[in-house]
Amino acid sequence: MRKNVQVCLLALFLCLTAALFAGCGDTPVQVETLINMDARFKGTRTITLNTGFAFEGKDDLKEKFDEVINTYCPSVLKKEVRDADDGLKYVFTLSFESKADYVNKLSAILDRQPSVALGTPDSALAKGWHLTEDFDGMELITWIDEGIAEKQYGGDLHFTYESTSNIVNMDGDIQSSSSGMIDINTVEGYPVTAVAIETTNHKKDNYDRRFTLSVPQSTYDQMGTELTALMQERTAPSAVYSGWTQQGNNQEFQVLYQGLAASELQSVTALFLDCDEASIYYGDEQGSSTPLAEQLVFEENLNTLSFLPKEDSEVSFSYKYSLPLRTTHGEGLVLYDGVWKKQGSWVDGIYTLHAEDKVYDIRIPDGIQYTIQGIAVTLEDNGGDNFVRYLDFLYSKQDGEEGRSYACDFFRKKGVDVSAVQNDDALICRVKTAGTAQQMNTVLGELFSGGNTVQRTENTSAMAVVTNIEFKDSINLSYMLTGDNAKAPFTYTLRNKGDENIVLFSGEGADVKDSATLTQDGSSTVELQGGENVISFTATVPYVQGVAVYCTIAGVMLLLAVLAIIFFIRKSRRLAAKEQLMQHREEPDEKKHLPQEHEDLRRSRTVFSQDEHDDDYLNL
Repeated sequence: MRKNVQVCLLALFLCLTAALFAGCGDTPVQVETLINMDARFKGTRTITLNTGFAFEGKDDLKEKFDEVINTYCPSVLKKEVRDADDGLKYVFTLSFESKADYVNKLSAILDRQPSVALGTPDSALAKGWHLTEDFDGMELITWIDEGIAEKQYGGDLHFTYESTSNIVNMDGDIQSSSSGMIDINTVEGYPVTAVAIETTNHKKDNYDRRFTLSVPQSTYDQMGTELTALMQERTAPSAVYSGWTQQGNNQEFQVLYQGLAASELQSVTALFLDCDEASIYYGDEQGSSTPLAEQLVFEENLNTLSFLPKEDSEVSFSYKYSLPLRTTHGEGLVLYDGVWKKQGSWVDGIYTLHAEDKVYDIRIPDGIQYTIQGIAVTLEDNGGDNFVRYLDFLYSKQDGEEGRSYACDFFRKKGVDVSAVQNDDALICRVKTAGTAQQMNTVLGELFSGGNTVQRTENTSAMAVVTNIEFKDSINLSYMLTGDNAKAPFTYTLRNKGDENIVLFSGEGADVKDSATLTQDGSSTVELQGGENVISFTATVPYVQGVAVYCTIAGVMLLLAVLAIIFFIRKSRRLAAKEQLMQHREEPDEKKHLPQEHEDLRRSRTVFSQDEHDDDYLNL
């Protein structure tokens, strides 16, 4: 009996232990993805999380999980909770109208740029569809675990995700991907050996491009005139040459275009590759161009998905790209797993890439540095916080026209007042700003960003007769002064056209300081170097209110002085009369009756009486 009890207790202990460890384990979640789309790349992508009965009887855990979902679900996903027979399902739907829309929304979820491509050939050479992506569908739900960690719910919410299905429905053709990374190919037809593309960028929206399609001799023989007719259909009327040539065991079809605009280049590329997704961009690289240097990037998306390779191989891809001789260039880059990686090389001014991938996102930076003779700034001070400022970029009269034209176009696109002028020594691109110091400060900050400010301050004390003015023009153009332009001469001219009295005018740069005195015509110049300088001047202007106050005070003080003088005169006369009267009272009686003395006494009394009256008035 005791033995049976021990066995039962041991079994109970084992069950409890198993239950304990089971409770500490991860909850399995099955993940299903379904893409419904058409050949125009319009459709939806649905991600379904099958949590089963993991939250049954655990309302507190479900509440936490729902909080994570509601807080961290990307805005591009529509979320829905469904209660099915097999348990609770969380459904997330991504809707898209085009490939670009799809990629942009995926980027918001993945936090990187994905590579997505679709080929839909429909010809005698190849027929079917081929969809490929460079990310695993499970990456689209990583935000759930990130949210759990941020909420610090990891002690309660443990999940393991299992991808159970990855289905693509292309216009009713349903296919399943063998992995979470979509790569479904239904293309059938005749094999192709290689595709080659050669491009010359002449700039100013002018391109030459040569396409070459290489097919095995067997493909050429089997298709015959049908293949020739097909390739002629993929040749635009603007082509300057097209035709077949024998190259060893292969036949090559070449098409040459010249003088194409970027939009035309994109169109003929999509036509030749039999895809609707070819895209081309050539423009400013992340806003890094300056008035003195083009910093551009050529970006192109290509794929060979519409071509069927030979058995146990891929379609070989060759890409060449060249620029004008004066143009500098950077390394060629290809997008892999959301990262631009160096691939290919420059040889003799030609970028060359050889690969056997299916999809290519290519990025090639380039630039042109235009040389200047110097920079000149002229400030017209019209008084009363009213200025006109001219920023001049000076170019050689012999070979500076291209640089001046580029700079003027650069500023015109910014919407500022710019003009092309010249003097005896140079061609000039002139940028004009006008208004108050604050108004100019706003414009210059938008044009040249940080380090370019204009400040004007006034200082007047309570008893001052002049207003002190301080003006500071901080200039930072060093970011655009590279190469030969780094030590360009810099001059700043001040023209005083107002009523201000310029006291001090000076400039200071990294290596040079200069100060000047205004000439008789009200202008003077400081000479510096480079593009990082601080120009300042101080001035004075009469303070009318202060002058009026001083005049009023002076008038009052003068009046008080006059009244004081009158008072002292009257006071003196009164004292003299009083003294005379006192003397008369002390004299003998016989002298008091003398006629003349009697008259003097009368006058003294009269003066004394009048002075007392005046004193009373003054006191009042």
